[in-house]
Amino acid sequence: MEIKKKLKFAFLTGLILIFSSLFLDWYIFQVFNADGTLLDNWAYNIFSEWSTTGNVNNEQLKPSNLFVPVILNFLIIIVTLICAFGVIFRNIESEQELNKLYPFAYANIFLLLLAGFYIFIFPIGYLFTNDLFFPFLMLGDVELNVTYFYCIGPGYVLQILAFVFAFPHTIFYYQTILRFEIKRGSPSIVIEKYIEHVQERLDLDKFIAEEELKKRFKNTTSNIECNQFNEKIIENEC
Repeated sequence: MEIKKKLKFAFLTGLILIFSSLFLDWYIFQVFNADGTLLDNWAYNIFSEWSTTGNVNNEQLKPSNLFVPVILNFLIIIVTLICAFGVIFRNIESEQELNKLYPFAYANIFLLLLAGFYIFIFPIGYLFTNDLFFPFLMLGDVELNVTYFYCIGPGYVLQILAFVFAFPHTIFYYQTILRFEIKRGSPSIVIEKYIEHVQERLDLDKFIAEEELKKRFKNTTSNIECNQFNEKIIENEC
């Protein structure tokens, strides 16, 4: 139980990190002159693309837009909220029908896949193809006498941490549900539940009363048959 609480706490921490990372800068591109003075400063956010706080003429060095699908950003927010609801309000120990927890287990796995997309596909499919170095690099330009600085931002770092925090509980949650479902579906458990379902409790008083009625009916029938037999004998003698 102590391990379960720690995994749950780590998972909730991961959800907070995933949600927070979406609103932070994911990549930073800066330009310095020979004296170390900042000439250009571009920061990338997966919602708003590139933004700058540098000089007026920095549009000339603005990196190309990466066009990360915005639908993925809204999707990861929705899935994060679903996972948060499942881990807070759905308890494996108190749930009688574990099949109701499968949607939350699949949501947890899907959230990891989305986080994995940002962690692995973002640098490979978006940064490298736009000549943006990963994870960081300082590159000097002798002709222009400037230095370019490329670096991942805090949003990307939080996404990695979120994946690490969320992964153990996701696997534990799914494996626990699967294990208990297999156990509940074993032949011995199924037979036992079936017997409990179809078995009727014996009503002893009702059973005794029925037996008494049968005995009385049998005795009455015997007396009637004896009387009829005696009447026939008397008739034959006459």
